[in-house]
Amino acid sequence: HNEVVGYGDTGRVKLTTLTDELFIPGFLERDEGEREEPFETFPWDGVSGVRPFHEIAQSTTVGVY
Repeated sequence: HNEVVGYGDTGRVKLTTLTDELFIPGFLERDEGEREEPFETFPWDGVSGVRPFHEIAQSTTVGVY
């Protein structure tokens, strides 16, 4: 799960969290979606069409956190 997909392509969501108290690099989420290009207001990649990762979709409870 270390391959970067192209813009518009589907892949597993990988998140990096950086706050004053915490740094978590490259955490694989239980979701997949399409990679979206950054734009002026938000100059970083985005994700659309977020849904449970297809390999674990059957065993995932959606909407409960």
